[in-house]
Amino acid sequence: MPTLYRFFDAFGGIKTLESLKLRLSRPSSLNDPFDCCPEFVGGDKYPEAFRGCLSQFFLRLRSNEIGLLCFSRTWEKHLMWSHYADGHQGMALVFDWKPGPDLLRVKYDKTKAVVDLDLLKSGANDQAPAHGFAKSFSIKSPAWRYEQETRVLIRLTDCQPEGGDFFIPIGERPSLLGVIIGIRCEITPAYIRGLLARHQLHQATIWKAKSKPGLFTLIREET
Repeated sequence: MPTLYRFFDAFGGIKTLESLKLRLSRPSSLNDPFDCCPEFVGGDKYPEAFRGCLSQFFLRLRSNEIGLLCFSRTWEKHLMWSHYADGHQGMALVFDWKPGPDLLRVKYDKTKAVVDLDLLKSGANDQAPAHGFAKSFSIKSPAWRYEQETRVLIRLTDCQPEGGDFFIPIGERPSLLGVIIGIRCEITPAYIRGLLARHQLHQATIWKAKSKPGLFTLIREET
């Protein structure tokens, strides 16, 4: 079973531990505007501007049906702490996620997934367009390679709606293994331990991230 990490600022991490729920991201709100957007080709009678509009239309359509949970397969990357954990002031929650078809390992490529409008219109090859749509969920630019991302696709109808957002409970899938407190995070292990105890998560481990002497390397120590 893969061990996955999700980074939070301090407030988001505490809120997640209090509620024991994970909020899904919508494809249209991801920080990469190219994410989940296939390249539409063919259909030469359509102007290029129209094909560009199709990508945005498709993205909005997906956002009404599908949510994403984005994780990293590593916790040691400095950029992850800087970009997603408020400059090391937040935390990373550690999860065990059972394998399944909804668990996608992101690939990093210079070219986008492709959907051929001619095939889509004619129905000559129903699988080719579908493959292009599906592939766009799990392919990103090499610029994002440092994230080492694995993501989970979940239909919004299978989630808990709340205030315009959608959540899934933390339980068996995913199960919480522990919490890594950032180097600059001011939240104490004792406080986090108290939050975990409320949910009977006494087996979860708490670590404190530290720098390895003389190196630009993160290590973690169990508290």
